[in-house]
Amino acid sequence: MSDYYQACYAHPDTGWAVVNISSDTPKSLVEDFSLVERTNAGLSSNKTVPMGASENPACMFEIYCRNDAVGLVRTQYSISDSQGRPISFSHGYIFTNAYEILKNPNNILRISSANFSDKRISDEEKAAIRSTPGELNRELIKRAVPDDIYGELILREPFGVEESLKTCGLDDNSYMKYMLAVYSHLLATNTDKNLYIKTDGSEKYAWNLMYLTYIAVPYSMRPLLNCSTLLHLEQHNSKMIFCYETPDGVPYINPVTGENNVMSDVVEKRIRDRNPFIEKIMEFIHKGNQKALYDAIETCLRIMGDTQLNTMQVINLSYSLLTKEHEKADRLPGIIYSWMVLPVSNSKNWESTAIKFLNNAERLGIKFGDEVKSVMRNRLEGAVTEDFVTLVNKVL
Repeated sequence: MSDYYQACYAHPDTGWAVVNISSDTPKSLVEDFSLVERTNAGLSSNKTVPMGASENPACMFEIYCRNDAVGLVRTQYSISDSQGRPISFSHGYIFTNAYEILKNPNNILRISSANFSDKRISDEEKAAIRSTPGELNRELIKRAVPDDIYGELILREPFGVEESLKTCGLDDNSYMKYMLAVYSHLLATNTDKNLYIKTDGSEKYAWNLMYLTYIAVPYSMRPLLNCSTLLHLEQHNSKMIFCYETPDGVPYINPVTGENNVMSDVVEKRIRDRNPFIEKIMEFIHKGNQKALYDAIETCLRIMGDTQLNTMQVINLSYSLLTKEHEKADRLPGIIYSWMVLPVSNSKNWESTAIKFLNNAERLGIKFGDEVKSVMRNRLEGAVTEDFVTLVNKVL
């Protein structure tokens, strides 16, 4: 795993600030961390939010991705400043190259809570320290000094599919329905609303369900899965909130029962039919070789020109290439159109594949409409090979 940095967002006597920053942390990472944690600090820190089990005072774990960096943050609520006002304390670790890190979600999920400063203080110590307003806050900051903790992170045992399914009480059918709801929410690109996912309230359950979620999504889409483990209704950084209670009037799903308000039976069938790669992913997970499928999709994205393309349309296009849909006359025109409108610049690999498609179309006697010809014409402006120019002009 790559080098990491640490930072805390706290409220010393001077006011809210990013503190305890690793000395070599790039400025952009500090700015992103501050932006994310400023929102967390605005939550109702004077209230204990129910998480189930005995998570009290409330703590929140969060995974966020910004600008190809991934952060793992633990926020302690129910603390006060020196004047007794409610505040919070966030302690985070930040890793560069989120795309590569999240290829194996255990890189993040295995990081033990013992690495965070609130876990370095026993419950007995906390009870005694709380008697003085602001003292626990000061102690949390003190115990997160980079020079005192920088080194190898403490890791727990890696998560696995069978163990996580058992922990979460899911079988193959409920797991599939849960992931269809996740994809349905990812498809709702016109909303900033969070998806609330019911858990038993324990961090253990949330971590296992996060693992099952990450491994059921292609590499390039994983940075879209910002997650947290605390219930709140305010606009927040997370797209997915794993919580004990699901409030009324928000997108939610109960993974065990399948109860949800993000997709009807009709929508569920539509998602299955229009995105066949989802079912194939679940099939590969069941066999334990999902990495082979994701690597193959990544290869297709590389040929397109960008391994981090992350829309459902692009993943479906990749899957259609893997299943040789481009060899079918009824599918080829649509595939050629999708290839031409990819948000990438022309490259030799991209044009070589486009030439292959156009040659297939000629062999199959396919004629193109004005819309397809228009996007082909647009591609001529950035052409890098004579063969591509010659063939497109022939079609036009």
